[in-house]
Amino acid sequence: MKKFLFLITLCLSVVLQLIGKSNEIIDLDPYEVVENSYVYWGFTSKYNFKSAFVPNFIDEISDIEISVVFKGGIADISGMQSGDKIIEINGRWNLNKDEMDQLFSSISVGEPISVKFQKPEGEQVTAKLEAIEYPKGENICFRAHGLSVTIKDADNWLDMSVRASPKFAKISYKKSPLLAIKVSDSPTFETLSDKSVHPIEKNTHIIFDSELNYRIE
Repeated sequence: MKKFLFLITLCLSVVLQLIGKSNEIIDLDPYEVVENSYVYWGFTSKYNFKSAFVPNFIDEISDIEISVVFKGGIADISGMQSGDKIIEINGRWNLNKDEMDQLFSSISVGEPISVKFQKPEGEQVTAKLEAIEYPKGENICFRAHGLSVTIKDADNWLDMSVRASPKFAKISYKKSPLLAIKVSDSPTFETLSDKSVHPIEKNTHIIFDSELNYRIE
């Protein structure tokens, strides 16, 4: 009887671990792929998998859910916004995580690409464009959950760090935490230098200067 209970407990533990990994957050921000291909995808996202009961390294991805879109990247030019889901790249899908990572890394600057994505209301859009290279030494501009953010006179886009999900985002620059965004019925953002909390309203824009001081417009 004890062996039987042990086996049941073990099986339940494995199932719960797999369920917990079914929608694992993936840091596919603009720079993870950039290091190999220098292609500026310009988004952060998470991979959604087809099954809650299959390990992510062999399970197929159902879609890539967009969290943050960076100005001037492939996602921005294609018209993607937070909440959209990529469902096809260059006519390919039904890939597991390793195969998807290889697909992203295999695309080179200047290569024609086709990206199909789905809006939250179900509309599907196909964008065809050339893969572009990420910018350097410019203002960093992006939208995260309705908030527009600019970091002026940025030294290098690779100094940017974003961890994001559909309900939360944390943004750092040069390892200095800048913002934490919480998405709810009344979305807010917190400026981490002074711990002040502000509502995200229509057209809310926060601008950081080169010293990472900020103003809200």
